[in-house]
Amino acid sequence: MVKKIGGVRILYLIVLIVLLTIGAFVFVAHATPPPTPTILKVTRPHNPLRPELAVINKRITNAAAVQKLYQAALALPEASSALRHCPADYGMAYKLTFLDHDTKIKTMELKITGCQALSIDTDTIFNHKDARDTNTAFNDLFSHTIGFASTNDLYK
Repeated sequence: MVKKIGGVRILYLIVLIVLLTIGAFVFVAHATPPPTPTILKVTRPHNPLRPELAVINKRITNAAAVQKLYQAALALPEASSALRHCPADYGMAYKLTFLDHDTKIKTMELKITGCQALSIDTDTIFNHKDARDTNTAFNDLFSHTIGFASTNDLYK
């Protein structure tokens, strides 16, 4: 009987250690704030459907503007899975890379023709693509953040 009680105590001790270890990991994970972007890299690659458009490479370093766009992007609603009829798609898209100084936080792709949408986490094949529906307010914020006078400049 004595050996059985000692074995139960050891088992309880092991369970207690495991629970304390898990609790410590959870605490550390919640205590560390998520990184906030301070830099935005924007690229509009060559588009064979619109060869007259220049390739764009911009680096936005206004941290407040970058964070505002980042938060607005994450707040967009998930893309609808319902059947949609979209206007012509000329393949126009902007590639966005949000950085915390030199550390990549998130990549996105903003499609501005056809079924306009924002895809999040576009640089990984292991995560599902997080697609969001964009709107005029978001497109206006994006165009102003990258230094365009109006949303129409996104198409030029």
